[in-house]
Amino acid sequence: MIKKYVKKWEEEKLNIKDYYKGIINNNQFEEKLNDYDKIMKVICEKILDINFENDVTTFVIGEYIGDIAYICKNKEKESLFYTKVYYGSCTICDIMQGINVDIELNNYDIAIEKLMSLTLHLIQNLKTII
Repeated sequence: MIKKYVKKWEEEKLNIKDYYKGIINNNQFEEKLNDYDKIMKVICEKILDINFENDVTTFVIGEYIGDIAYICKNKEKESLFYTKVYYGSCTICDIMQGINVDIELNNYDIAIEKLMSLTLHLIQNLKTII
């Protein structure tokens, strides 16, 4: 865990929650938040202050189930850090699939809480590589 990013999460979490609510309330979930890369892009913009397209490399480890690892450039210290998330094959073992079902069932408050939890866990899992 990199404490400065957890601290920034604490400062920004209400703004992020409002951002997620706005997207869901405007029926833009499918376009802006429906997969792990899109959540990581939010983290890059609002917490890490890096550009997802230029500063993050994504590795998918597995096929049907596995991990997605994000290797990020830290411009301040010219170093690298990473985070990862497990993905599964069903709505119970894959949080993103579960969130998609919550959206389809109009369980927006539950979906937002799951998005917030996913975002926090990706931030808490950040570790320095070099």
